[in-house]
This record gives sequence, C-alpha cells and structure tokens, in this order.
Amino acid sequence: MVAADAAAGAVHVLRASDLRRTGSLAGLDVDVHAGTVVLPDGRVILADEHGTVHAVRIERAGRPVIERSAAIPTGGRDWAGAAWAAIDPSLRHYGVSSAYEDSPDQSVTVVDLQTFAVRQLPVTVDKVGDGYTELQVTFGGRPAQIVTAAGGKFRTYPLADVLAGRVPAATSSAPLGADNHGPAVSRRGDRHFSTTADGIDGVALPGAKLVGHASVAYSATRNVVQVWRPRWSSDDRTVWGSMNEDTGLAPAQWAEQRNHVHVLDTSAARSSLTKLPDGLPGRLALSTRYAAVTTLSPQGDVTTLIDADPRSATYRRVVGTVALAPLARGPVADRVPDDAETRFTAITPDGARAFVTSGGEGRITAVDTRTRAVSRTVTVPTPLTGGGYLTVVRLGAPVTDLVAR
Repeated sequence: MVAADAAAGAVHVLRASDLRRTGSLAGLDVDVHAGTVVLPDGRVILADEHGTVHAVRIERAGRPVIERSAAIPTGGRDWAGAAWAAIDPSLRHYGVSSAYEDSPDQSVTVVDLQTFAVRQLPVTVDKVGDGYTELQVTFGGRPAQIVTAAGGKFRTYPLADVLAGRVPAATSSAPLGADNHGPAVSRRGDRHFSTTADGIDGVALPGAKLVGHASVAYSATRNVVQVWRPRWSSDDRTVWGSMNEDTGLAPAQWAEQRNHVHVLDTSAARSSLTKLPDGLPGRLALSTRYAAVTTLSPQGDVTTLIDADPRSATYRRVVGTVALAPLARGPVADRVPDDAETRFTAITPDGARAFVTSGGEGRITAVDTRTRAVSRTVTVPTPLTGGGYLTVVRLGAPVTDLVAR
C-alpha cells in the first residue's frame, strides 16, 4: 500500500497484510487531486505538484524507487496543478490535463510509459456561463483518440498526430452538460462519461468519432449534486461514486448533510442511490467485492461497506459499517469544517481489506471486510495532513479503471 503525504513531501509504502512499513521516499509531493494509476507491473504513475510525471516502482520487497520522470511543458507559465489524468487502454500512454485557473488555454500532456517521451496537445476551453470548467482527459477509439471533456463539449483528437508532434484540430465533438467534474471510461475506451450538474453524460467512441450522446439524471426524487469522483467498476458496466443532497444547509450544518452512493448502470441507462450516514463523505474506494466510503460525523466516523458484486443477492446494499477512532482535529458540529482534518479511504482489488487514514495524526487503520472490524492500526512518520492519500499496489492485478484516482 502507498500512503502519500503531499504537505510533507513524502511517500510511504506499507505491506497491506500487516501494515509494516517497507520504505519511504522524501521530496515527492503527490498531486492528490489527479491521483495515481497503478499498473500490473508494480509501477505507480503520478504527477507531483510541481508539474513532473513520475513512474514509481514498488519492488518486491516493498521498497519504492522513482524509475523515470518527465517534466510537463508549461511554456513559461507557473504550473497550477493537474486537473485529471488517465491511461490509454493499451496501458502505454498516460495523459494529464492542466488546471490553469480562469483560463481558456489548457493542455493535455501525453507521456509514453516505455520511453518517457513527452508530447503536448494545446486545448482551448470554451467559456460556459461565468467561467471555465476543468479539462478532463481519457483515451479510446480506433485508431486511438485523446478524448477531452470541458466547456460544454466532448472532443476527440488523433493520438498519433500528437505523438508525432503535430497539433491536430478536434475531429469530432458531442454535447456535455453544465459543470462537468469527473470522467469515467470503459476498459476498452469505447464509452466515455462525465458527471455534470444534473446527471452523467455519456458518448460512444466505437471508431474515430463520437456518437450516440445520452444523459442520465442522478435521481428522479432526490435533489442530489454531482458525483465528484466517479469510479469505473470491474464489471465494465457501472459507474460508482459518493455524493450528497442539496438541501440548502449552511456550511456549518455539515453534520446534517444527507449522503448517498450513486451507481449508474451504463447499459440500462439507469441510476440508483444507496443511503450513507449523514455528515461529510469522502471519496469512494471500489473493488470487485465492495465499495467503501468513510463518513465524518459528530456521532462518530464510520466506514460503510456496500456490496459491489452484481452477482450477489445484496448487490448495492449496505452490508456492514465499521466505527473508527475519532480524529483529534476533525470537524466540529455547528462550525464550518474548512480547516478541519479529514480521512482518505482505499481498498484492495479483491475487497479483502480497506484502509482509512487519520489526517493530522499519521495513523492508518486497516479494516477486515469479512469480520467488519478494525484489524490493525499503524502510524507513519509524517502526519498525513488533510487526510493524505492511499492506493493499493498488487503485482499482476488488472487495471479496470483507466482514470487516475
């Protein structure tokens, strides 16, 4: 397991079975918003907060090594962080989009993960309403295309042209709803999705051009807001994410916020909601067996396990909850939680164990999903300020979600 502490510029590697630390890296501040891609060969592909893409290899003994690095070209601008990142279906090309604030001039940087050669596609984002939405990136199609989502449009650009150093014009486009924030893509790259203010928009890419735009509302009965961090499931059919209802609460009333796990069945074009505890939910972690979401609440923080196996009789139902030791500097009821600490949740690909951080304390808690109980805790050398970041590396595990998380 990899635990990143961007504020401390540190990465720690722990053995998932017993949480024994096997190594650390100093001077590496992972861009947590963009997240990471974990490859079957043990490499973790990530961008740091200074605009460099790294391949970190986790050796069999658990020692992390920065194997290759490549700087993102900025054209003299100050790097403002990554918006989104993804890998192509062949697992060779990694793309990361820029997040220059209030600017139509963005870019997608493509890194060849064999040679670490860098190419860049300039992208002009159309203004929608009063501003510019984040630039999302995915890959797919035949021949291979770079797919962007921003400014009210999905667009495609031939990957071969970009790799050859050319700057192609968009070759196809499709409508995209307002306030896009979060991409998802099928494992073959033939279906692309984005969360919006009202639902999830999707478009097909069977060849070189986008076709068949559709939009599915989050709910017909609940006034829910966006799924902020959608996850593509190993069933190659559903999109999962945590979300909350818009009930007009003031920020200080965070403890009363109503939350759900949202699941979009892309084949049936149908949404479903599973109720979570009230409070502040974190990112959803997804495995072949369970989805895990940790919620902060004055009544006690809890990790909720939801059945993610479509063959199960309890599919999409809550099957267990695990209470966590309280955060020392967590959010306080009736106070705006902006400066409070929070948590991050990860899960093994097979769903056997979940892991939850305690921001500000450097503590990681391991949860046995079979017994629905805390099995072990450990403290890493840095505090994991803001909840830090976690991901699980298992050699040979297939990549089911092509978007960095």
